Amino acid sequence: MEIPGKALEWLREGTSFLIVGHKGPDGDCLGSMKAFLELVRLMGGKGTLLLEKDPPPWFDFLAVTGAARVWEMDPVLPEAEILVLLDCSRFSRTGAPGKALEERGGRLLVLDHHAREGGFPASFEVVPHVDTSSAATALIVLDLYRALGKVPPPPAADGLLTGILTDTYWLQNNNTDERVLESLAFLMGKCAPTLTTFGVYDLVFRRYPKGTFRLVGNALSGTEIHGDGSSLALAKVRRAEIEKAGFRQFESELLTRPLLSLEKVRVAAVLYETEEGTVKFSLRSKGGGEALALARALGGGGHPEASGAEAAVSLGEARERLLRAWRSLG
Repeated sequence: MEIPGKALEWLREGTSFLIVGHKGPDGDCLGSMKAFLELVRLMGGKGTLLLEKDPPPWFDFLAVTGAARVWEMDPVLPEAEILVLLDCSRFSRTGAPGKALEERGGRLLVLDHHAREGGFPASFEVVPHVDTSSAATALIVLDLYRALGKVPPPPAADGLLTGILTDTYWLQNNNTDERVLESLAFLMGKCAPTLTTFGVYDLVFRRYPKGTFRLVGNALSGTEIHGDGSSLALAKVRRAEIEKAGFRQFESELLTRPLLSLEKVRVAAVLYETEEGTVKFSLRSKGGGEALALARALGGGGHPEASGAEAAVSLGEARERLLRAWRSLG
């Protein structure tokens, strides 16, 4: 997908950028933010990252907090010439800063690989680059480097590597295509990342708190299976259990992966309570787009096999909503 010329123009001529991702950031969001910040610096500009909260500690190797304003600690928008929305295309997806961002106005660059979620106020000059064929937003940021004739420096290469690997789950998801493999070869061969693919996996998935075993065991032991030939596996996690285990931002992949390992299970659903009192629906499927269809029925979205939704309801009501949506899909 061709990059809009104005996006490249803004990167060439812009002097300051405010770079924002979605709340509860994952490896693709944080890795893309880090890589975009390094690109801004290469182009001679200045950048500030805006985070709703401190990111999970297993992403500390990306070193994003040193260049970030954390809204929870300082709820003021930094001054910047251009606002950049990464890995999402709606201000509400940024969490607590969303309202202030929506009221800001000015130039807005949107870089995302999810289906576009809506428009923006007329006070913004918007340049959208939403490429749903891309396995990760990190691939879009890498395209920007190449279009501008720049090679990602090692810190950016680490971020891009993290984004691509986490959003393809180390090339295990069905979004692993030729573009993914070519990009990984380019990063590893031309950009001198400080990390290997194994190194990223080790940092992201092998540093959870010691209470993880009990949380995972309790959640899996209470798993419900619904349906026959096309089965749904459903697990629920209460906020008290998340905090007791040592998590702040819960990593639902700890449960969706083992749930999907069951032979007859087509869709895994993990429902968990957030700090804000809502319930998140983390949905994964084995093929056919069931996760996205279910997420949309719940008012959410995402990718065909990895999607989600959120609702301000109790965990019990969330379960009932999920089951109603599941049945409605036939």
